[in-house]
This record gives sequence, structure tokens and C-alpha cells, in this order.
Amino acid sequence: MTDKLEAILWSIAFSGFAQLLNRKFVKGIVFLLFEFLINVNSNFNMVIFQSFQGNIREAIEAANYQWLMF
Repeated sequence: MTDKLEAILWSIAFSGFAQLLNRKFVKGIVFLLFEFLINVNSNFNMVIFQSFQGNIREAIEAANYQWLMF
């Protein structure tokens, strides 16, 4: 039971970690690379930072929606 719960919690935090726990290394690494690529190209971290600061307009302007929807 705890193994499944651990995989679910890791999968929520970072896509690909559950696959790594299940020894599906290629699939896990591909998911991690996709997550990194999308986060960087969509400015997702800046969007989160700006929204936490209360700068919603700046967060909307910083977002690259084409990458976010990918």
C-alpha cells in the first residue's frame, strides 16, 4: 500500500518519478525531460512566482500559452 501511495505522491510532484520507482527508466526520463522543457519554455516558474506575489497581470503576460497547453 505504501509503495503505491509513494508512487502517486511522487507522480503529483514530478511526472516521471513514479516510472523511475517502477524501474521504467526510459519512460521516466522522457517524462522528466518533457516536464523540464515545457516548464522552461512556458515561463511557468515565473508565472507561479508572479501570481504568488499578487502580480496577476504580469503573470498572464509572462505565460507562453502555446507551451503551457503542450
